[in-house]
Amino acid sequence: MITNIAIGNWSPDFADPYMFMNYWFESDKKGLPGNRSFYENSEVDKLLRNALATTDQTQRTRDYQQAQKIVIDDAAYVYLFQKNYNWR
Repeated sequence: MITNIAIGNWSPDFADPYMFMNYWFESDKKGLPGNRSFYENSEVDKLLRNALATTDQTQRTRDYQQAQKIVIDDAAYVYLFQKNYNWR
């Protein structure tokens, strides 16, 4: 099996889960638009669309948390390091 590996960094334009989850993991953003691992999972897509559409912050948090768990379990990316930034 041949796999690709890359090292990169990125920070969001604004502090919201959308900038990480929808940008990097939605199937319709595969390739240069953001989902550079070409990750595809219909359950994650559904959760991300629901989180984007709802005004219920509790439900939105649940949707994003569930999508994050699936993405981590699927190992769409392997995170090696995350610098801790504190915005004031």
